[in-house]
Amino acid sequence: MKFARNLHVPMTAELHGELRRLSAQIGRPTTSVAREAIEVYLRHLQKQAIDLAIQEYAKEVAGTYDDLDVELEAAGVDFLLRDQADASR
Repeated sequence: MKFARNLHVPMTAELHGELRRLSAQIGRPTTSVAREAIEVYLRHLQKQAIDLAIQEYAKEVAGTYDDLDVELEAAGVDFLLRDQADASR
């Protein structure tokens, strides 16, 4: 794999030692483990950003027409009533 960019990442001696120890333990190069850890964390941050955007949108439209899908709510209520009737039999 050819890379176009390098990144210098200062870290504590403890973190560096743990990274090297775990890399050796699983038999993978330290740079590969560090790169994968960064990729995983970036995906985590992207998911957090999406969650935050959804929360902000929900707060923004709360109580407005966009807050409620009338047909979907009616279908949900209908389903719950049918489910409750089936359970009482």
